[in-house]
Amino acid sequence: MPEGIGGERNWDYRYCWVRDSSFALYALAVLGYSGEAGCFHEFLLGVISRSLPEVRPLYGIDGALDLTETTLDHLEGYAASSPVRQGNGAYLQRQIDGYGQILDLALMYQALGGKLDRQYRRLLEAVANFIAAHWSEPDQGIWEMRGPPRHHVHGKLMCWVGLDRAARLLGDHWKAAARAIADDIRVCGVSADDGALQQAYDGGTDAAVLLAPMLGFASPPGTLEATIARVRRTLGRGEFIGRYVGEDGLEGEEGAFLVCSSWLIDAELAAGRIDTARSMIEKLVGCANDVGLYAEEVVPDDGRMLGNFPQALTHLGLIGNVINLQLAQRQGADRLTGSYADRAHAAVSATFGWRGVLFGMLASRRFARIFSSRRSKLAWP
Repeated sequence: MPEGIGGERNWDYRYCWVRDSSFALYALAVLGYSGEAGCFHEFLLGVISRSLPEVRPLYGIDGALDLTETTLDHLEGYAASSPVRQGNGAYLQRQIDGYGQILDLALMYQALGGKLDRQYRRLLEAVANFIAAHWSEPDQGIWEMRGPPRHHVHGKLMCWVGLDRAARLLGDHWKAAARAIADDIRVCGVSADDGALQQAYDGGTDAAVLLAPMLGFASPPGTLEATIARVRRTLGRGEFIGRYVGEDGLEGEEGAFLVCSSWLIDAELAAGRIDTARSMIEKLVGCANDVGLYAEEVVPDDGRMLGNFPQALTHLGLIGNVINLQLAQRQGADRLTGSYADRAHAAVSATFGWRGVLFGMLASRRFARIFSSRRSKLAWP
């Protein structure tokens, strides 16, 4: 569905986004779906290796690299929203955060019992080298804006994530480069007016920077509180929030982004406001449709769904909220800061290998089939 009824913000979503996939693998892993997480992980590594040294923002679900965007002018579109697009031009964008996602994912995979073989390490070295060479350049950002590139703070945060994880996985020689990125963010990415993390070095407000504590980034004192306040003040839309404000190269408006509510919930948990976060989770649970599914966006006034449907990222954000709420209740809010690997290990101890099987049986108190049956597999030509 369109992101705004009658507008031009209509996109072909039938692809695999690296960023969303990383969140999907985290959710699968902490819920105990080790087989699915392992297979998805192998698919993701396979398609990324084919496009190196570039990591594309998205790939075809069959591994396709060419996702050229065209318009189908003979179609009116949903509720007269046009143009109708096939393909997605964002596949050629530079979205630097995707590179950091790969290394963050590898750290989680290792923490849950996965093995990093020689070929995997070579891929990670190539990704880390790319980040080190290009982190200081502008990019299109997490939201795939069709305007000119900017120095997006979320992208810089993920570059820091990439080299921080590289230091933990590949050697201490990456630490100095990670520190340089962190210092740059603290100088250029924090607003002089209110002390909040900005959308980009030249200003703006973006919900994506709420992820900073969940990435383990040590912001200056008071930055988290200031960022939460700024997002609520600037992006609040009733009980929901938008993803950003400002020019993005497109006409029209969009709905409230549901995953941004999840990021605000996680930020509230990191700030120690557990009751506030729990209340927000309950409201978000109530936004599902009659079969429990969520879209990418909603119309704040009436709850109508907009954008990609069903949207994996929305569901994954809510799963993460519940896991983080449990961790905060059991071990305190301080347990939430750090990497996804740290939280995944705290939540489930292990997912892959014999330790994952043992943990799953102990956690569920059930003894089930270790290997999938033919009937459980997807039919595939």
